[in-house]
Amino acid sequence: MVKSLESPDLDDADRETLARIERFGWTCLHIEAGERTCGWSFSLGLPAQRNHPELIVFGLPNSDAYDVLADAVARITAGETLPLGREHAVELSGITCSLLKVERVWYRPFVGTAIWYHESLDFETLQIAWRNTRGQNAWEIPAEKARQPLLDRIDACEARTGEFLREMGFVEE
Repeated sequence: MVKSLESPDLDDADRETLARIERFGWTCLHIEAGERTCGWSFSLGLPAQRNHPELIVFGLPNSDAYDVLADAVARITAGETLPLGREHAVELSGITCSLLKVERVWYRPFVGTAIWYHESLDFETLQIAWRNTRGQNAWEIPAEKARQPLLDRIDACEARTGEFLREMGFVEE
């Protein structure tokens, strides 16, 4: 079960979000960068509307992140199965990416609105991890230089989520 326009206690922003999902089959939400962290964007509506996991991408400008997500959604809608795993690469909106299965421990901090929409944690999310301009995958870049967390890992240090969690108030400084 997911939220709908008939759900009680919706504010105007909720209604607008749900209307976009109803009209387009999904919507894109952007989270702005913090003082020490990059921003991110994620889909909302794909499991219910396209029978596909939600998607999340970090560290791209909002317009580029939207283009990457929209390209992925268009291909999914056309019936394409995007390859999953570090060993597979796919071009999305001209950017070489790999899709990684996000561990549920990261849902609340990074896709909390999706929990609200799906009314549970019972949905899948994939991270679109992009290569940098030197062709390095996100997991090949030293943590101190990385612009993307790695949400396919449970440990916060390995996932590179510490700064994000501190900025969002999930852990204390």
